[in-house]
Amino acid sequence: MFKLEIIRDTPLGKKNNEDTSVSEAIFSTYLEYKTDILLHWNDLTLCLSRRGDISEIYSDVVDVLIELEKRTESFFMAFLSSSFTAYWDFKITDSDLVIVSAKWIDVVYLDKEKSNIKKSTMTISISDFTEQWNSILKIIKKDLVFLGYNDKLDGFGFLKNLN
Repeated sequence: MFKLEIIRDTPLGKKNNEDTSVSEAIFSTYLEYKTDILLHWNDLTLCLSRRGDISEIYSDVVDVLIELEKRTESFFMAFLSSSFTAYWDFKITDSDLVIVSAKWIDVVYLDKEKSNIKKSTMTISISDFTEQWNSILKIIKKDLVFLGYNDKLDGFGFLKNLN
């Protein structure tokens, strides 16, 4: 099972007119580094924050979603953020299934007893995986637009096309 779950609202900041990218704007938009998203991966639950993690891995997530949309047979992504450092290897097995093999390098687990788990694999529907990330990105888009950000930001094109 792969699921992204928003567990709390995060106070919004204000637009920083010096922000040039979506990543910078996400960092400015959310005021707290506290866990506000749980990433459920089979029997593991990892803690993420919009400000500290999503802002840093935004471009990587978009790259993964684009590769899956193109149905690139095999690719990998290295995520590096304040509490989410991981390497994911993707292998598409049929039209809507992908095997994702994860190497957990430095992550924050909700259940500290599972922190000895360093590798895990799952098979997931590409459409389900994509929808989980898109649901988070739609909320981020809404918050960015609310604060006055727009498609002048580097990387906003992906968000602009989310419906």
